[in-house]
Amino acid sequence: MEKKLNPLKEAKKYNIPVFLHPQIFFLEIGFLILAIDFLNFSFLTKAFQTEIVIFLIFFFTLILLILSFLATKTLETLLELNRLKSEFLEIVIHNLRAPLTSLTWGLDYLFAKEVETKKLEVIKKMKEKVEGMQKLIRDLLVVLKLEVLEKKEKFYLKDIVSECLREVEEKIKEKRIKVFLDLEEIEVFSERENLKIVIHNLISNAVFYNKNEGEISIKAKKVKGGIVFSVKDTGIGIPQKEQKMIFQKFFRGSNAKEIPGTGLGLYVSKEIIERLGGGIWFKSKEGKGSEFSFFLPKKYG
Repeated sequence: MEKKLNPLKEAKKYNIPVFLHPQIFFLEIGFLILAIDFLNFSFLTKAFQTEIVIFLIFFFTLILLILSFLATKTLETLLELNRLKSEFLEIVIHNLRAPLTSLTWGLDYLFAKEVETKKLEVIKKMKEKVEGMQKLIRDLLVVLKLEVLEKKEKFYLKDIVSECLREVEEKIKEKRIKVFLDLEEIEVFSERENLKIVIHNLISNAVFYNKNEGEISIKAKKVKGGIVFSVKDTGIGIPQKEQKMIFQKFFRGSNAKEIPGTGLGLYVSKEIIERLGGGIWFKSKEGKGSEFSFFLPKKYG
């Protein structure tokens, strides 16, 4: 007979907070989902004034931010476990998505209403925080899947690039960024979803860390022994002293603290590319921009 999981003993054994144990965490998120659904219902019935709605959304956003931060810190401990790691990440991914989606809907609703400029700024910042948490969840899902070998299939790199650009199209338009493409007709036989994760990370970084009216150049070409893919931007760049740490897990540059991110994207990208037998590198100058490139051996091209 399988021994039942005791949250108190498990938390003590692995030195993690009880409220971040998967079973307890599930209950906390369930409560938040119910509370946010009730808040969304109040939008439709106009049960509360706009000021009260803004306060409640801020309150729930704050709770989710705190839980997200603590969950990230606890992840390092849980990565040493197999069963508990998977259970925890599954709960974070699938249960945080629901309240975050509800919060985003609520914030969009408020953003569309005619409210004071100062209140709009608060709502905008809250929305950015929620979007940052959504990115954290996506990155945690990728970390969970890192050890899983994806099915290999044939596809064209330019198709992946098009998909990734569509996913950040709104931000590109908002920042009025010019995108230049120089993509050779390259068919790849590889793990499509994992390679898309890498390309999406490089392109989204080039967008989010770029300046307004900046530029992005995306290139793909065949070289001796394989293919090289690169993304160049005119963004904030990486401080020279911090460049050696750029592929470390959870690392974020000192000049990028105000931009939503998790510090997992480049770490994950490096893990995927190296598992496929390739390599990833970059060159960057603070205040001028960065160029990230990866190489895949011929057997994948």
